[in-house]
Amino acid sequence: MSKKPCVLAVDNSAAGRREIFDSLSNEGFDVIQVENGREGLEVLSRGEIDVVVSDIDLPQMDGFSFVRHMRGDPRHAHLPILILTHETNRALRTEGKVAGADAWMLKPVDPKRLVEAIRRMSRNAA
Repeated sequence: MSKKPCVLAVDNSAAGRREIFDSLSNEGFDVIQVENGREGLEVLSRGEIDVVVSDIDLPQMDGFSFVRHMRGDPRHAHLPILILTHETNRALRTEGKVAGADAWMLKPVDPKRLVEAIRRMSRNAA
């Protein structure tokens, strides 16, 4: 039996993490939740993550810095990253792409769209 894809959810909002967790775990994904980029990097260092979902408004290390750190580490450079945020500013979206994010989705979470995006991204990572 193949292992379930594991998603790292990085969001400073407990409600945001819960939405991601509920949407994905109900569809067969393992979800690890952290509230900032530093914790996210710690979890990544342990391995086992297939896809990352991150907000950009994070304490200690914003989402863009988190993505840049991931992309700068050969162990994580290949992992798909979805930015999930309330931010609609085009310049921020461009900054996310430049930092290394693969996709951008707006909150509030649309569970069906989120699951579809994560399925697509985890297949592409395989």
